[in-house]
Amino acid sequence: MGTSIVASIFFISLVLILGQVFSATFQKTRIPDALPLMVIGLIVGPVLHLVHLDHFGRLDRVFTELVLIIIMFRSGAALRFSALREAIGQGLWFTVAAIAAVILLTFWISVVFLGLNPVYAILLGNIIADNSLVVVAPLLSKLNISQKMKTILVIEGSVSSIINVVLVLALLSMSQQASFSTSAVFGKMAYSFLIASVIGILAGFFWSVILNKIRQLENANSLSFAFILLVYAVCGLFKSEGAIGVLMFGLTIGNMRVLHKLWGKVFRIEALSFRLEEKSFFLEVEYILKTLFFVYMGISMRFSSVGYIILGLVFMIVKIGSRIPIANYTLSKNIDRTDTSVALAMCPNGLVTAVLAATAAQTLPEPNGIRDSIYSLIFFSFIFCAVLSFLIEKGYFEKASDKLFARHKKREEKPAVDTVIS
Repeated sequence: MGTSIVASIFFISLVLILGQVFSATFQKTRIPDALPLMVIGLIVGPVLHLVHLDHFGRLDRVFTELVLIIIMFRSGAALRFSALREAIGQGLWFTVAAIAAVILLTFWISVVFLGLNPVYAILLGNIIADNSLVVVAPLLSKLNISQKMKTILVIEGSVSSIINVVLVLALLSMSQQASFSTSAVFGKMAYSFLIASVIGILAGFFWSVILNKIRQLENANSLSFAFILLVYAVCGLFKSEGAIGVLMFGLTIGNMRVLHKLWGKVFRIEALSFRLEEKSFFLEVEYILKTLFFVYMGISMRFSSVGYIILGLVFMIVKIGSRIPIANYTLSKNIDRTDTSVALAMCPNGLVTAVLAATAAQTLPEPNGIRDSIYSLIFFSFIFCAVLSFLIEKGYFEKASDKLFARHKKREEKPAVDTVIS
């Protein structure tokens, strides 16, 4: 066995072990595990030049697609219809307003100052607007905020990823057409998403019906994963978006208990959802792909493109700046200033953003540094989220929140309990 192969296997094993260590320390340090993983990639890539993107060949596209597939499946399977009902109110309003604000500002900057193609500019805005629930959820569990605010932010993290992925895939589909103004482009796009949705929903029902028999086979979890890949491939054969098909497959099978109540009275066929141990298997797959992908991100970053690094910082400032009035005016006055400050802080970009940036860079003929600037944005967003959440928790952000969110009520302090000595 060659020395380079041994070194590569050692490096992968070390990264996976460190990924688990970083994930565990995240609970205490508040530093997202993706940040040190990106730093490792930066060191072995742009700094020491031990690994180059050329070493991956065409595998980088396959790897990116695999990460996208597992993200879309997990997003669909984790999204409950009950959460969607809650999102119809304030959570959805806050989510849509935050996405729209980022897209509009990014579009203006990209077209006016960067001279970017309008479709590319909207695409960039959608990618930047995404928030990482993987980073947000553990931080929320540590912060002293109301359950209502936690629900709103969890809804934002869940729904925003799906909205942004769907829009980005649609825009990528449009960008590959010869003309953007004809009805044929939108017809083809509608066909693509409709066919993918139908395939995903039918595949979800089919797999739910035979899932009990599948469980009697060896390596049943691996077979389910293979079927998810098959759904993606079948969508591709019909010239439709495989990622949307996988999303609808996950959404269908994840909510099968609810769906079965609706159609079970007509069709007396047993349909099942995934068990806890089966969901744990997909979490393990996601962990491996996620860990390796963040290192790949670090390797992909180029220090020679200082302008893209600065641009990533600018986009982060734009995202935060747009979030201040959105949090102030879309959230109810009854939500106190501390909770509103947390809503400002909880906007880190993460794995979905990274995968969309990589997909765009691999799909567009002239990516114009989209991937490099987005990777820089992710890096800075992790730092901002960790630092601001720490300041809020310790009370150091209170004066700033009083000015930024004056229309919201101050948090009521619990009255001290007097000790009466008789």
